[in-house]
Order: sequence, then C-alpha cells, then structure tokens
Amino acid sequence: MARFTLVALALAGIVHTGSALTLGARSETETLHRRWTPTGSSDNSNKCTPLELIWFRSAAESQARLGLLGDPMYSEILKYEPKASAYNVIFNEATYEETVTNFLGGQDATQWINKRAAQCPNQRYVVGAYSKGTLGVHQMFPAADVRPRVAATVVIGDAMRIRPYFPPAALNSTWPSNGERTLSQPCNFNDLICWPGGTDHDTHLYGGYIGQIPALAKFMIDRYQENKRAVFPNAKGIMTNLNQVLSSKDVPGLLKNVVNVLNV
Repeated sequence: MARFTLVALALAGIVHTGSALTLGARSETETLHRRWTPTGSSDNSNKCTPLELIWFRSAAESQARLGLLGDPMYSEILKYEPKASAYNVIFNEATYEETVTNFLGGQDATQWINKRAAQCPNQRYVVGAYSKGTLGVHQMFPAADVRPRVAATVVIGDAMRIRPYFPPAALNSTWPSNGERTLSQPCNFNDLICWPGGTDHDTHLYGGYIGQIPALAKFMIDRYQENKRAVFPNAKGIMTNLNQVLSSKDVPGLLKNVVNVLNV
C-alpha cells in the first residue's frame, strides 16, 4: 500500500522544493494552447520555425509554462537553434484515467503536430516529456508522413519502461519505438516509477534529472541535425514556385511564396 501511494504521488506531479514536497500550482484559467517563442512570448502559431519542441509537462505543473524540466530543456535547445519554437501540450488535469478523452495530451499533441506539419512542410520536431507526461507521448499518433520529421524523442522517468499502464487499444506500440537511435529514456537508478523494482521516490523528482538536461538537449539537437540532412521534403514544390517566378510579372508575390515554402 505504501509503495502504491508513493507511485500515485510521484505520477501526480509532486515536485521537490528544498526539503519540502509541494504540489505544482494550477490556475483554472490557464486552459489555452501555449506556444513559446525565443522571446518567451505566447501564441505565435502562424510562423514556421525550423525546429519545434513538443513538450508534455508532469501532471499538476502549471499550463502557464513548460514545467520544471521543460523550460530548461527549451533554453538549452535555443542555444543551438535560436529560432526554435516550443509547444506546451494540453491534457486533462482533472483525472488520469485512460478512458478520458485526451488522456494526458496524446490527442492534443497528435492534432497539433499533424496540423503544424501541414502548415510548415520543412519544420522538424523533437518531443519531450517528464514523469506522467511521458505516458501521453505513448498516446501520440502522428501521421505516417509526419513521423520521419520527428527527429528525437526524450521521455524522462518513463513509467512505460516497466508498467503497462494503458490497455492495448490506447497504446501506440509502433511509435516511439524502444531501441531506435532517435529515442532516449533516461531513468535514474532505483527510481520508483521507471526502474524495475525501484523504491526511491526522491530520485524521480525533477532535482534528480535537472543535471541531465544539457546532454539530453544536445541529443535532440544532434538528431535534428541528422534529420535536416535527409532528403529535402518539398523540393518539387520549390522548383514549381521557382518556375512560376521566372514566368510571372508578380515576382514579389511569388518570391514571398518561395520563402514560405523554404521556411526561412
């Protein structure tokens, strides 16, 4: 019973502040999509960026920010790709049953990445999550033509490493795939949530993982750079636009269209 209680508390998003354990605050008004830009401003959803971080924060962390590990992860990514944007996944914070619509944000993240991929044909993505947020990653179902543009996935303290929390119908067993070069599943030794037989709750708290963020961000960036060197996804569209530019009097308008295709 004690172990079950510790698991429930950890997955509920308890964070460590000094010597005390406190629940992350949440405002009922913080229900809108948040997409952070390099300047920290909110909604800039019409702009295509070269790279976007899609982040699942831990349960009970405020929707207002990316969270205790999400914010530093994004800051590290910006050091390598200053134009990167970030999306804060929305999920149902009232309950965590797998029968609830948009359980832990899988539906929201799926809709978002598919929409963004259509809007920005050359945008790449890195997906990250911490604690119970990692379970939402396993409920993402990116479209087949979008998946190759997900350069990396990092799930920190992922309970799915040892526990089948989802029924088979709810679990996306084909993405992300264990063992892939683009997937990292950091788990501290004896972590109560992700380590087989783990008993230590404190190792699951954000303080146990914050020191790994720079290396994990570098992992994401390295995979992103590799992904960029893949076959250019919209070469045909670019050539079509260039041909139109050469044969049209509306050069400024068509040049603008080419720039949009290139996402520069």
